[in-house]
Amino acid sequence: MQYLLLRAAVTERLYLQAPHHAGRFGEQSRVRHSPGPQRFHLDASTALQRYDGANFITIADYNRVPGSIYYEDICLMEDRKGRIWAGTPDNIRMYDPVTARESVMPVQVGLDVSQQGLSCYNLLEDHHGEIWATTRAGLLQYDPSKKAFLRPAAIPDSICRQMNSGIGEDVHGNLWISGTRNLYMFSKDRKTLYGQYNNTGQVAALNIPASAKDFFRPPRQAVDSGQE
Repeated sequence: MQYLLLRAAVTERLYLQAPHHAGRFGEQSRVRHSPGPQRFHLDASTALQRYDGANFITIADYNRVPGSIYYEDICLMEDRKGRIWAGTPDNIRMYDPVTARESVMPVQVGLDVSQQGLSCYNLLEDHHGEIWATTRAGLLQYDPSKKAFLRPAAIPDSICRQMNSGIGEDVHGNLWISGTRNLYMFSKDRKTLYGQYNNTGQVAALNIPASAKDFFRPPRQAVDSGQE
């Protein structure tokens, strides 16, 4: 199924192949993950549209003042069920092609979300099928039973709040997440968080005092199903 992000005056276009695609768009568009067979067209845009083979059907409208940087801060991801997740400065939305409906996803009550909004930076579906989001409020995990984004129970809240930018999954199934001034690795079984002060494997990258906007996996590398 094809999806299009369209604005009247298109300034940049990216064409890619991706079944489980995640990417941000704007006048300086950049693509985070692009494996797979489905085609997307991303550009600076005010609407998310689905191409049904003959027509483009608008499924989400992000209309704001022309030229607003709002459009540069939207990320998209298609999960393995074909649902489209959109992280915007205001909230996280999900479009379900089965029901042809878009919903705003609730977040955990009590999270420190400023008046500036949730500001979702990145979305990722891991090899378990779990949905993760990095936001202004920190790291969130989608709970399908509650249909809401919550704090992951295995990571202390004080650390979760620092996780506002890059997130990726390596070939072993570990999640890599950027903190404010350091990097973290969340184990494949999602039980142990490694970092600068818990680096039992002596992973050199965890000792780097820096944050990361993106994590990339080498092309054609799938998540390793073996032991760590």
